[in-house]
Amino acid sequence: MTFTTRLDHGQRLVILYWETALTQDDLSRNLEVFRAPDFPAHYDLIHTFDPRIRIEIDHTVVVGHAIERQRTLQERGVTHQLRSAFVDVPAPLKSIVEIWPLFFPDSEQSLSIRMFDTLDEALDWLGRAPFDEAALETFSL
Repeated sequence: MTFTTRLDHGQRLVILYWETALTQDDLSRNLEVFRAPDFPAHYDLIHTFDPRIRIEIDHTVVVGHAIERQRTLQERGVTHQLRSAFVDVPAPLKSIVEIWPLFFPDSEQSLSIRMFDTLDEALDWLGRAPFDEAALETFSL
């Protein structure tokens, strides 16, 4: 798996760190994490990326993932709009992430997605304080 999932329960925040490569298998595994019964589906998310990550997906893969992610939100019964912040998105991934709001329009009140240059900007948008890396709980299946 080329991503880690860590939790900050105090701030109701999921931090995803994408490493090495971003592939269709990784997105499928990511959905498995979101669908796990003990995953806190009502937490906001921050996506961070290793600067050397290889992007091995295209818009078609992202469209499929977006549809399944929306289905997951509905299945989990999330009753408020979640926010998902993408921090320092690698150039090859930016155009792909930019299409996500088409699948999750703010008017739907399910998932709001924004990109940021820095973690501080993302935390500010989410209304969260900086987190203590050592205190984060690793979530795994």
